[in-house]
Amino acid sequence: MSDLIPIGNISEETFHGRSKVAEPEDPYTPTAVALSTPGYDGTTAMARTFIEEFALMGWSHGQVRRMFENPRYVGTNQALRECGAEAIEQLITDVMGPEPKEA
Repeated sequence: MSDLIPIGNISEETFHGRSKVAEPEDPYTPTAVALSTPGYDGTTAMARTFIEEFALMGWSHGQVRRMFENPRYVGTNQALRECGAEAIEQLITDVMGPEPKEA
């Protein structure tokens, strides 16, 4: 371990994968960061990706729509709240084509 970059006061005995003792100064604290990307609508891109995945699994228009409407599915429901129902409906149509008419 001598060729590694020193990482503070952690001894060689405590530095071994999953059993490493967490220390108060541990620099590996998960941190979420929001990045602004001008001109890129990440929420719409995320919604389109959800729809594409559900369509590939064989879901119907109604099943996809209900996934967005269900608050238990945080990602899809957040996209619905941010983009609006009309935008989500348009994305569903863009990805899956017009909804088939029932006979």
